[in-house]
Amino acid sequence: MKTYFRERAERGFFLEYASYGYTKHSLNMVDLAYQYSGDKELNTLLDDFLTLFWVEWAQVSISGIRGGPKTRHHKTVGGLKDKEVVDLISFNLGGPANAGVWWYWNLINDYKLPPVVWKMALDREGMGSFTYKARGIGEEENVLPRPLGTERSLVVDTDARFLKNTYVTPDYTLGTQMDHPSAVHSHLSITGRWHGMTFAQSPEARIVPVNITEGLNVYKKKSPYDMEAMYQTVHYERTLIVQQSRRWYAVHPEWYPVNAGYDQPVGIWFGNEWDHRVERDGWTFVQSGNAYAAVRPVLWDEAYEKEYKKKTTGNQVYFNAPDDAPKVKLRTDSFSWSEDKSLMYLEDMHTATIIEAGRKADYPTLEAFMADVLDNPIALYKTVVPGDNILVYTGCGEEAQEIVLSCGAVQIPTVGGEPIDYSHPMTFDSPYLKSEYKSGKIRIEYDGELLDLDFSKASEL
Repeated sequence: MKTYFRERAERGFFLEYASYGYTKHSLNMVDLAYQYSGDKELNTLLDDFLTLFWVEWAQVSISGIRGGPKTRHHKTVGGLKDKEVVDLISFNLGGPANAGVWWYWNLINDYKLPPVVWKMALDREGMGSFTYKARGIGEEENVLPRPLGTERSLVVDTDARFLKNTYVTPDYTLGTQMDHPSAVHSHLSITGRWHGMTFAQSPEARIVPVNITEGLNVYKKKSPYDMEAMYQTVHYERTLIVQQSRRWYAVHPEWYPVNAGYDQPVGIWFGNEWDHRVERDGWTFVQSGNAYAAVRPVLWDEAYEKEYKKKTTGNQVYFNAPDDAPKVKLRTDSFSWSEDKSLMYLEDMHTATIIEAGRKADYPTLEAFMADVLDNPIALYKTVVPGDNILVYTGCGEEAQEIVLSCGAVQIPTVGGEPIDYSHPMTFDSPYLKSEYKSGKIRIEYDGELLDLDFSKASEL
């Protein structure tokens, strides 16, 4: 157990990352071992691990709702269900006790939150706006046949090429897990994937890419959507772009059925918890409290381009004629709505969709935010294959970077001309939480409080 928790601190948290359900199950066992292992060294290690866990939670959560990427977040985009995790920390902050079976050991152990966690958890405004990058586990060893003794288990002792990226503000969070296109997934890392945006004003105000189930989801629950679609994503601060992955590779235990979820009908979940909502020029704009969002599916006008092609010179239909433009015309009508307008259905399942975020601190009105978004440069550039275009987009703000995403071929996206580094050199990397990858040495610092934790194997000596 000591080895396990040291390695989680060195490489990133549980594979079931930030799951509203499985988190309380995992921490239930941590609490039990913390209180009753009978091993003083393990008790000290787990005390530090719980502190690390709650510091990481505090910096990416607003109004008790954890933002950023999540895995094993099945069935729902969230909402009040997220309270299942906040009940654990709220008790340690002096809140009421939830005495249910999965919360019980949290109530009776001796763990106390250090002052730095209190300050971070209770001062979202003071923490300001920042980007949090984190590594994690989940990439499998690409070895078949499976080594004897591992046929029915996960073998994820790898330097996983998964980068968790979250932009945190006092009014919203926007985040995703970006996967290297060649990463080898485990059977758990591809299920229940959550990307998107949360708003401080309401737990129901969210924007989340989803899989459209058309009646029953994979859990045989009546629902118009679930979280089982896989997306390739690219994220920089206020801008997130998502597109359903065309393919990925996973290694499964021998007992697990391989039901690849390729080519699913997909959409964007909006819900209806908005102060304002406006559609304009292919964008859908919403406001909740002090935060804004703009959503834009980006799809080429295939009918227009094919008709135009007949009128140009040249005899190679797949290549540009001398008078052809390098870009294609964009549609503004490539989606439809569910009857209650809670779900945006994408007409083409591989449409790339932009989510752009903003704050009232930067834009006094929704109209001002809309004006800034509508003049952002956005284009689909042609490739050899019609429809397999390259999206180029620059978001709002003086610090915005040009984002390039191939919508057809498997490529690594670029931000500001630089490819995404999925092997980020830090396990935890924010202004308040820092640790070099695999070092096990953690520095937590906020508002005059400094706390150093050491999970390295050298600390055993």
